[in-house]
Amino acid sequence: MKTRILIMMLVAGGTFMTVSAQQQPKGKAPVVKTVPKNAKATTYKGVKYQVVDGKYYKPVSGGYEEVSAPPVGIQVDKVPTGFQRKEHKGVKYYYKDNVYYKEVKGKFEVCAKPW
Repeated sequence: MKTRILIMMLVAGGTFMTVSAQQQPKGKAPVVKTVPKNAKATTYKGVKYQVVDGKYYKPVSGGYEEVSAPPVGIQVDKVPTGFQRKEHKGVKYYYKDNVYYKEVKGKFEVCAKPW
């Protein structure tokens, strides 16, 4: 009898865990309460992103979520450390971790992959 109850509890527990796992949206980054103190704010299309060395965080309920790719057009004061530089069709591009930047009026703007 005890074994039967234990099996039913395990099955019920497994079902609960499966339902819980399905409730979290697939591919969503975890939410952090705060961003590092050295983060710099930059606003793009009304959203105030926090940027720390190539990582972009957007505000969400309960804190900040790291975005997998910053929006094309967002501008920052400097490119992340460890970037590479390549000139393409007469324009200098800076890139790191599949994020590409070009200099625009003293800022660095995220752009689509140019090559």
